[in-house]
Amino acid sequence: MIRKYLRWNNGYVMLELRDSEYLLLFANNTILFRSRSVFVEKNVAGNKVVYSKKKRYVYVIFSKHLLPYSEFGKKAVDEYIDYQIEVRYTRLKYGNYLTLNLPGAHLYDHVILTDEQMCIVISAKRNAYFERTDDGLTVYLV
Repeated sequence: MIRKYLRWNNGYVMLELRDSEYLLLFANNTILFRSRSVFVEKNVAGNKVVYSKKKRYVYVIFSKHLLPYSEFGKKAVDEYIDYQIEVRYTRLKYGNYLTLNLPGAHLYDHVILTDEQMCIVISAKRNAYFERTDDGLTVYLV
């Protein structure tokens, strides 16, 4: 397992790289990326799918903003790139953005995270199915 610290707002978020899973750990939420699913642990307010000719955009709306860890002494970076994954942090006056480009084995093209929502971009040939838990959500891609 590899652990990286990525900048998020005035703190950092942890990215854990496992064999075929990627885990993003925020102070108030956890998001797990698998090749055919995405699991959000809690603070999910809703979800929707927006269709276009070539892509589908799967949105997960959070009930609370994603909060960073704020421990001192951790060296957070703006981007992490290796042979499997590319993660970039961008801060604009509108908010924080984290873009994840995942390996080709995953059924989604890329993921964009903001303070308030997550967008999973998939091919128009794919479908997304949702399973709600108490406060969380699992998105299955087929």
